[in-house]
Amino acid sequence: MALRLSGGRPRGVPLPRVTVYLEDNELSTAELTNEFRDYVFPIPATTAASLAQRQDGVQVRIQSSTWIPRAVLGGSDTRALGVMVDKAEIR
Repeated sequence: MALRLSGGRPRGVPLPRVTVYLEDNELSTAELTNEFRDYVFPIPATTAASLAQRQDGVQVRIQSSTWIPRAVLGGSDTRALGVMVDKAEIR
């Protein structure tokens, strides 16, 4: 699986670490940069074979560290922001 991701964090905020899951199967983790970049998370053959038998969709989950704009920049935005996703592709 290839994901085009960016940390999108302001200066002084630690870069994010992401863990990618396909259904409940952890694929891998990565440390992101603040530039959009392609990250490849290999799908194990056994996982691919198992999921290929399904008739329904498959859930992709990206878990990441977050930051809160209000705590860093001030203002009223209290959302916990993760990472920016530009593209997702299963190869």
